[in-house]
Amino acid sequence: MADLSDVLNTIAQNLVTPIYPNGIDMPSIAGVQVTIGEGWPIRSQLDKDLQAGNAHVSVYPTDFERVMTKFQRDYQPNTVTAATLVLTVSGTTSITITGTVTIPQTVVVVLNNVGYAYVVLSGDTLDTIATNTAALLPSATATGNVITLTNCYRLVARISVPYTASQEIARMDRILMISVWAPNPVIRATLGAAINIYMMENYRVPMVDNFFAQVFYHSDPWTDQLEKSLIYRRDLKYIIQYATTVTNTFISIADPFLNSLAAQYNDLD
Repeated sequence: MADLSDVLNTIAQNLVTPIYPNGIDMPSIAGVQVTIGEGWPIRSQLDKDLQAGNAHVSVYPTDFERVMTKFQRDYQPNTVTAATLVLTVSGTTSITITGTVTIPQTVVVVLNNVGYAYVVLSGDTLDTIATNTAALLPSATATGNVITLTNCYRLVARISVPYTASQEIARMDRILMISVWAPNPVIRATLGAAINIYMMENYRVPMVDNFFAQVFYHSDPWTDQLEKSLIYRRDLKYIIQYATTVTNTFISIADPFLNSLAAQYNDLD
């Protein structure tokens, strides 16, 4: 699932790019060490870092939010387990199993409109998969990795794999505040400008569930009242529209007509 905490974490991780454009092993764009994190900074640690000439960037949600839910609750495919087995059908007489044996995946055979499924187990080989699948099928035998069938008029063989899909259950507008805490105005300006440009350019943020959060600029207040404590603050505020989602695991459909009735029209003229 994804919710506000995932939004905060994703944006905090993304801010590494404008602050450390050459990588975290190289100096920051401001030339000082910058701590980036979600949530409000701990005052004792903040004071210690600023007194050492370093800076903080925090990502924190304000209390402003607005419900924007308006979409149907449709599942969107997320991650799909790749099938590594290959089933090759020869007419209606045989199935050859090749590829690499991995789990999880399922061999599905539709024989004369009736479905049969064998779940691949740890330790299986191509030959054992063929043998165990043939044992489920009427009048079928297996030799090596080849299944031979008789009395067959319809034959479909496919691999079924699990996949995850996410469903949007709510959508919100929330004002997030990216605060720059710096020991002097120059560092504040350098970090703030880089962050603001980055957020405006990257206004569509991919989330962990394959949905996107939209970024809209809101305001940019500066605070100098704490300069005696060597705290120069800039609060970059953005409206973030994000989806709260739930993710579940499904199994891919091997044949849409599995175990269904078949109708045939006969012209008697």
